[in-house]
Amino acid sequence: MLDTVYDIYHDESKEEAYWHGFLFVPRVQREYLLSLLQQARDGAGWQKVISYKDISKEMGKNSPRVQLVESWLTIAVASLQQQKFHKKTQFFIWKNHKKNWFPCLENPIKCKFVVFKERDNHKKMFKGLDKMKKIEITMRMGLLGGIHFLFDINNPLKIGNLVIDKFGNGEDLRRMIKNLADYIIKKKRKYVSFIQGAKIIPQNSDHEKIFSYQKKDDSHLLQLCDILLGAVRFISYNPDISHIKYKISRSVKDLLQKNPFEMRKSRFAKGFSLTEAWIENGEWKFDRLKLKENSVHQLPLLT
Repeated sequence: MLDTVYDIYHDESKEEAYWHGFLFVPRVQREYLLSLLQQARDGAGWQKVISYKDISKEMGKNSPRVQLVESWLTIAVASLQQQKFHKKTQFFIWKNHKKNWFPCLENPIKCKFVVFKERDNHKKMFKGLDKMKKIEITMRMGLLGGIHFLFDINNPLKIGNLVIDKFGNGEDLRRMIKNLADYIIKKKRKYVSFIQGAKIIPQNSDHEKIFSYQKKDDSHLLQLCDILLGAVRFISYNPDISHIKYKISRSVKDLLQKNPFEMRKSRFAKGFSLTEAWIENGEWKFDRLKLKENSVHQLPLLT
């Protein structure tokens, strides 16, 4: 089997805990995914930068931003399907103020998505580590853990570019990027490789400030990563059923209900990894990310 080249998009959040999200986009389907995202923008009538945190409780279902986020989430979840394509995953794009539903993608995209939550917002991490070092450590834990879970010798990975939403000052960020690259190269498994010229690219997700077409595409995919991470974060720890976010994030709820370690036969098997970690008695502990107990009704399972 030929290695599939993936570009990886990273977003982070400090809400309630420290969250890392990694969206793996196969290059062979990159343009198709971007075309769907643009169609959704055109249909919702929102061309500006979009972020999950911008969806406020006061917004109604007719808000262009609300409509765009909901549409993008259905596209994103459909893109995570890995097999059993006779079991269709629907998505929609707004058209003339109505949801235009599609039974499935024309071509399987096979993106993958990794969420890594550090439960205590780095507060219990070892003394003497500065902020950027703590981010670097949990970032590489999340990235390598996700890679090793979602890929294997029969499903190898070839890494293109790692595009990260820019944060921190320039020198600290450059040092972190070098350390991250060295660590991945050192710790990667045999089924993981890099294309020639692979880079780690700090990218501003606000595409209105970007003029290069290539970078603008990267910005769209960073924003998609932001939307997915935001929805997982909201549904997992603060699923307020009265909030518009709850209504537009239904396509993501199943990802949290289904235990990824028991879904070999699911059409989404090896499509996502949702993990939380914390330090207990000086040691790292890991578990799958769960829904907040008694916060939402029982959810249907993905099959």
